Amino acid sequence: MEVSARQLNRATLARQLLIRREPTSVVEAVRRVVALQAQAPASPYIALWLHDRRFVATGLSIGDADALVPHLVAFAAEPRTKAEVEQMLTERLGASPGPGLWRALRLIAPLVHAATGGPWTFGSRPSYVAAPSVAASDEHDRCVRQLLWRYLEGFGPATVQDITQFTMLRRPEIAPALAAMADDLVTFEAPGGAVLYDVPDGPLPDADTPRGVASRRGRHRGTCLRAVLGRRVGRSGQRGQRPRPVARRSGPEGVRALRPVVG
Repeated sequence: MEVSARQLNRATLARQLLIRREPTSVVEAVRRVVALQAQAPASPYIALWLHDRRFVATGLSIGDADALVPHLVAFAAEPRTKAEVEQMLTERLGASPGPGLWRALRLIAPLVHAATGGPWTFGSRPSYVAAPSVAASDEHDRCVRQLLWRYLEGFGPATVQDITQFTMLRRPEIAPALAAMADDLVTFEAPGGAVLYDVPDGPLPDADTPRGVASRRGRHRGTCLRAVLGRRVGRSGQRGQRPRPVARRSGPEGVRALRPVVG
């Protein structure tokens, strides 16, 4: 069965709860949309790569910083504030490391925000705690399959290229996972002939389904959704068809947003 570019567009909108208003809880809505807001999917990964220069600015080598991570994780067995962490680093290094080291360590150390009560705002003073133990290596394949399944629930049907771009996984990791899931997935044909993978019973509206609430709410869902829609329409559409920007808005951060759609 071939799926048109308009159907792919409507499928994404439906799975992102943008076709019609649906009575559901906040928890269920977040579970269904899978991913919320990111100015660019690759930004966190690029930030990890660029943090190296921050270590150099502190006077420590990358190896020195890596050696601090186990001590930081042990110290953060219970929630710690920024001031407490910096005090620990000062005592361990024998001198104040300055704010740059903590900002850099925060990017590579397995830490998570600890709930401190009250509303979560930019003005709060966050605390950090060591993250739960990472899954054993023999669970990697299962985790990859789970990630692919969740992605397809929120953004399917999708090609291998779609999956690669969203998950940042390499094709050699994705291919065996899809093969292992073959009996549980369904496949379609994209307009260009590529194979589209999907979960059974995933919403796949007719091509002429009205966009509904998408035109009013879609622009507030962030770059992540716009990137998916634009990428999907631009690559999977009919020959010569290009995304058509229908809304140009300035969000709260002054970032101008284009929302490409088909039809």
